Amino acid sequence: MKIVIKFIAISTIILFSSALGAQQFSRYTSVVNTPTAFTIGHGTYQFGYKGYHEGGAEFKTSVGLTDILNIGVSFDIEHAVGQHKIRPHVPGVIAKIKFTDGTEMFPISVAAGYDSFYMGLTKETGGSGSEETEPAEWDDAITSPEGDKDSFYTYNQMIYGPYLVVTKPIYVLDEEQHISFGIRTPVQPEYVPDDTSYFVSLDIPLGGYFALKGEVERLYWNFSRLDQVLFNGGIRYNIFAKVGLELDIIVEKEHGVNRVVRVEYTDEF
Repeated sequence: MKIVIKFIAISTIILFSSALGAQQFSRYTSVVNTPTAFTIGHGTYQFGYKGYHEGGAEFKTSVGLTDILNIGVSFDIEHAVGQHKIRPHVPGVIAKIKFTDGTEMFPISVAAGYDSFYMGLTKETGGSGSEETEPAEWDDAITSPEGDKDSFYTYNQMIYGPYLVVTKPIYVLDEEQHISFGIRTPVQPEYVPDDTSYFVSLDIPLGGYFALKGEVERLYWNFSRLDQVLFNGGIRYNIFAKVGLELDIIVEKEHGVNRVVRVEYTDEF
């Protein structure tokens, strides 16, 4: 009986401590596939893994040089898992600077940065909205089971580019949620100014353990390519304040649902 009581007491202490610690990281630096204006703190580092379509994998690390400046690097490997040909891509440097963290008089956070993001499976040309059907060279890793070269997804990888984002806390039932909106442009591996797009997102922390996330991205200024809009959602579970497990979906009208898995480890030096 004493052993059972001790086990319950220890478990309660661990869970309570985890909830308190996890609450410190409830202001997430990203939602599903879009950034927020929040940063990790000074002396904090974060390692992340993201698995996406056809076994793709991104490994990312960020360091908080100050409370308002984060820098890091991202390395993306297309088809890292599975039977397709592995395609490593050039690593990209990432950074974020936060201009304001919000005050009572001005409860809005504003940040700018350069980061990786996933644009789905469609490659557009010239902003016309038509798919590129005859690329310079076919990717043998993504031919159909019959061997027909009927698919070529230039954007089935992590894209890099600058962004500007604004995040505002909102309060429902005495809990803090965050709504963000911003703009970004893809520049690596290819600068495509016509694909400059807007995004809007909402994340809802549920205590210290869980968070619900949703966003709409690839919104173009003239609303001429609504068939390319991405609708994303996800749920996050925090373990012992340091490890976050996340299951997300990225929904494209033409290509359906892309299931994404993300794992993040956050700690201090």
